[in-house]
Amino acid sequence: MESLEINAAYDPEVPEITVRCRGFITSANAGEFQAQVDALLEEYPGAKMTMDFDGIDGITSAGLRVLLHAKKINDRLRVINTSPVVYETFEVTGFSSLFSVSRQPRTVSVEGCEKIAQGAAGAIYRLDEDNIVKVFMPDESIHTIRLESETAGKAFLYGIPTAISFGTVRVGDCYGIQYEMIKAQSFASVLKGDPDNFDSHVKDYTALLRQLHTTKDRDGVFVSMKEIYHEAIDYSAKYFQEDEVKKFKALIDSIPDRDTLIHGDFHPGNIMASGDGLMLIDLTRMGVGHPIFDLFEMAASHINLATSTPEIAEAFLGIPPETIIRLWKETLKQYFPDKTEEEIARIEKQLMGYGRIANVIAPYIGQSLTEEQVLFYINEAKTHLVPIIDGLIGSVDW
Repeated sequence: MESLEINAAYDPEVPEITVRCRGFITSANAGEFQAQVDALLEEYPGAKMTMDFDGIDGITSAGLRVLLHAKKINDRLRVINTSPVVYETFEVTGFSSLFSVSRQPRTVSVEGCEKIAQGAAGAIYRLDEDNIVKVFMPDESIHTIRLESETAGKAFLYGIPTAISFGTVRVGDCYGIQYEMIKAQSFASVLKGDPDNFDSHVKDYTALLRQLHTTKDRDGVFVSMKEIYHEAIDYSAKYFQEDEVKKFKALIDSIPDRDTLIHGDFHPGNIMASGDGLMLIDLTRMGVGHPIFDLFEMAASHINLATSTPEIAEAFLGIPPETIIRLWKETLKQYFPDKTEEEIARIEKQLMGYGRIANVIAPYIGQSLTEEQVLFYINEAKTHLVPIIDGLIGSVDW
């Protein structure tokens, strides 16, 4: 009997069942395959089902009939990562017209390649003069990675300068996204390499931020930032008291609604500079909402992190702490050209307070963090956000 290994994982945030299969699906093991698939469909009714065939060497008609049976129960069934041989089986039998079927991503190597940026989600390498690849952490789901690639395409159609994605690739045991980025370098490298033109670079940085915040989601294709933060707070809820969780959500809910774009993680490491100007990458958390969502995340990384753990801030943003703080100060001035120094100081204090919500959701956005690191950020939230949260709720008036 041909061997068949089946492992399933459920992601409640999507919600989605990912069924990872390895071996050869034949008439001898199709019954076992169907029994396990039926059990999953019954346990998670309504959830999207993704069959990851990365480890499948072949499939017979018996296996195809199991998929057809599952498709009748769950119309959102899709099959990903099929080898050329397995994909040909779907094509020849006509099953590729019945399912969403995708091939295995191309394999690329970053051995000997320059690492040009490092973030919480992964690292960016230069493949050649025209291409870069963002390599995600080993435990990052393929759903999240495909989401970033799709989001970049949507943003591009709205006129937001983003790199053109060439799709998902495999890099060793990790997944990545390859982007066309001709002669590009990170914005952090620009700031370090050309300090004499710092003011001009900040002007470009702020202009990109304002372009985002004045671009409307006219087709309603992006998720609300409030929804994203609610999910993130729920993910971290086990570390807090019930009343604290309610206040975190109340803080987010009190922010005025807007229908303009938010990057979700705007900082020098997530911006590339090329001959065409500045371009955004890492759009996994892109959504719609009030500009404060980007600005308080920037306060968290540009000020809170740079003053509390400067070595981590430098590793994360790619520039020295003093440059990070200078960038933040100048960005605020240019972002609010009609505000007085006193008004900007008030808004900055507000943003630094709101920015502590980043400590709350650290387990969600940094799922590769150690438990010790997570507890550090949770303690930061309890120390710096919880005592002032009542004064922050409902305070956004700009």
